[in-house]
Amino acid sequence: MVNPEIINSRLREMEENLSLLEELKSTPFDKFSKDPKIFKLALYCLQICIQSLLDICHHIIVDNIFSCKKFDPVVAKRFTRQFFRAKSVKNRFLIR
Repeated sequence: MVNPEIINSRLREMEENLSLLEELKSTPFDKFSKDPKIFKLALYCLQICIQSLLDICHHIIVDNIFSCKKFDPVVAKRFTRQFFRAKSVKNRFLIR
């Protein structure tokens, strides 16, 4: 079962690190490229964001929620909109 707390904790991690990256945007390029501490902080924040996103994907895939099983498109769309709090959802079905 997908645990919203796991997903929410990873999203919070991403938000925190994206906030730090946003602050670093104002750093002049010369200072950014010459100061290893600033560069490594940016690198680490980006790495954590990517890892958090991969953790979310892994959590959902492991639960088999988006497997190749046949789902009622209306139910799948409703679930996606509610779970991810999406304003809109587009259904795209691939036949393999």
